[in-house]
Amino acid sequence: MSESSEINQIYRLCCFPVEIKSKYYPWALVVFFTLFFGPQLDLFIGIAVGYCHIYGLLDRLMIGSGKAKTFESKFPFKNFAQNPGNEIKKLIL
Repeated sequence: MSESSEINQIYRLCCFPVEIKSKYYPWALVVFFTLFFGPQLDLFIGIAVGYCHIYGLLDRLMIGSGKAKTFESKFPFKNFAQNPGNEIKKLIL
């Protein structure tokens, strides 16, 4: 599926008979929740982080798998991530 076809997909907003393009869906959710619960900063921060991820602005924060394994083997993470892959397999089985 190409990127332009993903942008032009249409979704229904919860249980309302309103169809919204996927491009505008995050903003529609913010408006929907703001109407019921008032403005919330975390919703806007979530959208901002999503846009940063899409446009590659968060790539500078990514670390390699070797560096992640080094962090996991040191305190305080060594108590939580001894064998991360095995723990996930145990949960699935």
